[in-house]
Amino acid sequence: MSEVFRFFAELGPENFNRVLDAVVERIGQVMGDGCVLWVLDSDLMIAASRVYDADPAWLAKVSKMVPAAGTVVPPDSVLRQIAAAQEPMDFVRGRDDEKLPGPTQRMLTALDAQEFMLKPLVAGGELVGILGLLRHHNEAPPFTDEDRTFADLLARHAAIAINHANLFQAERQAREKAERTQAALTASERDHRLLFESCPVPMVVVDSRTFALESVNEAALALYGYTREEYLALDPLELRAAEDRGRPLRPDLPEEAHWPHTARHRRKDGSLLLIEGVSRPLAMFSGARRLFVFQDVTLREKLAQQVQRSQKMDAIGNLAGGVAHDFNNLLSVILSSSYMLLEELPPGDPMRDDVTEIRRAGERAAELTRQLLAFSRQQILEPRVLLLSGVVRGVEKMLRRLVGEHIELTVMNQSLDGNVCADAGQLEQVIMNLVVNARDAIREGGQITIETMNVVLDEAYAALHHGVAPGEHVMLAISDTGVGMDAVTQARIFEPFFTTKPTGEGTGLGLATVFGIVKQSGGSIWLYSEPGKGTTFKLYFPRVRAAAEQLPVPRPETSGLRGTETILLVEDEDPVRLVMRTILRRQGYHVLEARNGGEALLICEQFGATIHLLLTDVVMPQMSGRALAERLAPLRPQMRALYVSGYTENSIVHHGVLDSGIAFLAKPILPASLALKVREVLDAPAPAKK
Repeated sequence: MSEVFRFFAELGPENFNRVLDAVVERIGQVMGDGCVLWVLDSDLMIAASRVYDADPAWLAKVSKMVPAAGTVVPPDSVLRQIAAAQEPMDFVRGRDDEKLPGPTQRMLTALDAQEFMLKPLVAGGELVGILGLLRHHNEAPPFTDEDRTFADLLARHAAIAINHANLFQAERQAREKAERTQAALTASERDHRLLFESCPVPMVVVDSRTFALESVNEAALALYGYTREEYLALDPLELRAAEDRGRPLRPDLPEEAHWPHTARHRRKDGSLLLIEGVSRPLAMFSGARRLFVFQDVTLREKLAQQVQRSQKMDAIGNLAGGVAHDFNNLLSVILSSSYMLLEELPPGDPMRDDVTEIRRAGERAAELTRQLLAFSRQQILEPRVLLLSGVVRGVEKMLRRLVGEHIELTVMNQSLDGNVCADAGQLEQVIMNLVVNARDAIREGGQITIETMNVVLDEAYAALHHGVAPGEHVMLAISDTGVGMDAVTQARIFEPFFTTKPTGEGTGLGLATVFGIVKQSGGSIWLYSEPGKGTTFKLYFPRVRAAAEQLPVPRPETSGLRGTETILLVEDEDPVRLVMRTILRRQGYHVLEARNGGEALLICEQFGATIHLLLTDVVMPQMSGRALAERLAPLRPQMRALYVSGYTENSIVHHGVLDSGIAFLAKPILPASLALKVREVLDAPAPAKK
């Protein structure tokens, strides 16, 4: 017996299954017949079961009949009676059959068991299992009282051993679970750290109370240009732009707040960037922490400003174009009347000086109007394929006289710079205006450089510059070593009537004209300047592969501008129509007048003789000049057409380019220009019939 107790004392709890196997085997050997062990949990579910018998055949038979692990003890089972009473039971076949539930009787009969003794296994007041001992050999003696007492003792030791194994297993499982939890937590922290570090969006963790920088990811370090050690050592205010450092930080943010914000920050190299971000409190960190997630919106803001500036310039241009159109009508009357009046006044007449001043004032107003039309991109262009460097060379001598001897003018042309499609006269105007602007920015001696070269603007450049299309371009750059400009001046430099010159020294239309011509020519213009470091204007025109065209030779004015042909004059503005009629009649023409398209149609239907020329305004109420000419063409197929207008209109002009075969005269109307253009249209060869 002492050997058995020593066995239980030395039985370690480390392996739960080994403990069960050892217990059932040892008890079966000691008691000398079959032994069954059930381990139960608190819900009377069989957690484990073991069977022992020296007879392999009987062992195989009983193993099939014993309820397996995971099975709940049936309500009518003898095991549930033992569990409920926690008292041992002893059954003898034939004597106690009526005490046994039906399933148990059938099992004992099938096993040919003679006696069945059940012992509850109780440890610490809790049932941990049930031990079953069977006599199934006919020659085996029945259980004696001494056997029962010994079985009770074995059951107590077995219960303790099983309970210890249970506790050890539970502790080991808890430890393993804790280890798995810790491993999962470590892996989760590693994954979160990896996510934080590898996230392409800049992120920073700060102390919510002090705003001290505690953690930063690689994207933020790349954005600011610091190492991790340098960044975390910074005072948060050091990241702000110098002019914003006076604003306090926000340690009083509510813990649940999501704080959207925009701020100007400074990189390590001193450059500024605009950031936009949001912050939120972090619950996963000990103490008060806040996560800042932000992005660099400098480029987006720059593009937005470019779009806003472009829209502003378009709005101003539309206004300027409308004003210029109305002014052209007024100036047509003023200038034409003053010219005709001067022709009638004899030399020495005291009125000549007054009329001359009226004419000069009108001419200055006409020049301002032309500049407004250029800015608003509503002037008529006659684009041709030309070599940009050739245009520069054509005005170089004049530019050298213009800048004076105290300024060094350098012209740098790439030997193989490409062709562009533009109006040569307008390009000359652009170059002259920019050189004059550069000259005025140089207070004493200095240098102006004009450069042309082929460039390729890629997608990245186009993305940074609103309105620029990627591809091959020809660049015209005009740089000076003058006083330069600050950001406020640069933002308004192309606005009409904006000038930094003293009152009376500039109209403020020079650069506005440049802007309009470049845009109408399909190009783009960009300004680079800093106070005290000079200014560079870079103009980009799309490159064309066609060969350069020869510029037409201007037709010299002649005195033979008179005629006797019949002209149908259509103009809705009475003063303009009156002065045009007067000019034409003085030249000998027969003039038919109409205020609109309807009157013109009626005249054509009723007038029996030939009408040689339709002279019509383009923009009129009810019917445009182009529509009128198309309506009259079937009635008067031999009649020529000459259009006049104060600004571009899509019926004869597309994107500022005159339609092919269209004769056009821009307002304001002057006697000589009108007489010359009328004669030119009437004398031109008849167009080929289609």
